[in-house]
Amino acid sequence: MMSADGRRLYFISNRPRDPEATEPADFDIWYVERDGDGWGPEINVGAPVNSPGNEYFVSLTDDGDVFFASDRAEPDGGFRALDIYEAKWNEVGYQEPVRLDHAVNSPYYDADPFISRDGRTLIFASVRPGGLGRGDLYVSRRGEDGVWSGAESAGSAINTAGHELCPTLTPDGRFLLYTGEQEIRWISMDAVGRGPGI
Repeated sequence: MMSADGRRLYFISNRPRDPEATEPADFDIWYVERDGDGWGPEINVGAPVNSPGNEYFVSLTDDGDVFFASDRAEPDGGFRALDIYEAKWNEVGYQEPVRLDHAVNSPYYDADPFISRDGRTLIFASVRPGGLGRGDLYVSRRGEDGVWSGAESAGSAINTAGHELCPTLTPDGRFLLYTGEQEIRWISMDAVGRGPGI
């Protein structure tokens, strides 16, 4: 995922944090920064975003806030193996990640979050009851009060009897790209009418 200014590229990796180590680590969020015509060294985002657990599928707002999925331990036991988190950015760095509430997360698999550039629309994958297949894409919107709406299915134009994952919108918001049954798919946002979920 690219930062808004195109200077920083975020990705996930289980590469060792210690360059001298040879064994893979848990999955963390990393980034590289543009350096002239190329890219600089890989940098681990570090705590508090990364944890002793796994962090997956990072997405950013224009303000630099990050959304990701994690199976980190929570004092209350968490909702399930993977939940969606938000970590806000300020001049000091990333703040402590906050697990999104039950409007988004469920007792089931919730992951692969894509956040719109304005931080208001969240598209994610979930394996919860009531879906059309093995796993579907869902959408939640954040209101002016900061509260997330209950997640809605992205609909049958996108979701199938298979498993839809890894959503992302093109920068102009015209096309949704995602994976389904081990292939990359895309659909015009005009075709889905931006609803009911999107």
